[in-house]
Amino acid sequence: MLMDLRLEQLKPETIDKLAESAHAAGLSLDAYLNTLLGLLNDGTGLSKLSDEEFEAVMDEFSRGSEHIPPLPPDFSRADIYSDHD
Repeated sequence: MLMDLRLEQLKPETIDKLAESAHAAGLSLDAYLNTLLGLLNDGTGLSKLSDEEFEAVMDEFSRGSEHIPPLPPDFSRADIYSDHD
């Protein structure tokens, strides 16, 4: 089996993390990496996803945020920039 020299630059734990993230997003590793490349290069990565793929990426993105309390209903732009003129 021929090994791509570019892949030899990746640590096995990096490949494992990428594969786990791809699986959690419901994507193949190739599709997941292409999504990341699209986001980094031209910003259109998410626009090329199907609805199901987009939902999977958003689920992965929000994972672990369940414990974060929601913002108060009267939260406004002024709350963010209260220390600016």
